[in-house]
Amino acid sequence: MLKDQTCCCIGPTFVPANAQMDLNMWIDSTITRLYQDYHIWYFGIGGNRGFELAAANAILLKRARLPDCKIILVAPCPEFADRWRDKDKSLYAKVTGSANKVVSVSPHYTPECMRLRNKHLIDNSSVLICMDDSFGTETSLAIQYAKDCGLEVFCFRASNRH
Repeated sequence: MLKDQTCCCIGPTFVPANAQMDLNMWIDSTITRLYQDYHIWYFGIGGNRGFELAAANAILLKRARLPDCKIILVAPCPEFADRWRDKDKSLYAKVTGSANKVVSVSPHYTPECMRLRNKHLIDNSSVLICMDDSFGTETSLAIQYAKDCGLEVFCFRASNRH
């Protein structure tokens, strides 16, 4: 896997209901653009509910038209989704089962495993697609780290749909 052909997807667990349709269209067009114009073949997914699973699902749907797309699921730990609702667990299992590679950055949960997961995703990518929730969360910290590392950042903002 080459860093210059890899995009990571990081975002918040909460996506406002009124932004979901715009987000799905934005993810779809951004993935197509990255594939066609940037020659991005690998998509590192954090696998969290909300933005990350929406991105993973969009990539899975695109595989029929973009057969070189590969998904690398980078989980913070193996039991990451164990306490989720059944609907979320089902989508996570679908992504896990369809991923080309699954990695856990920690053998079990630790307070820092989400930050380590984000660092792993960013350190192995040249592009970040994200949704900024602007609340000083791990997502915002990851976006700043990606910028500091020189990644090109494509960011969906629910408030201005930019």
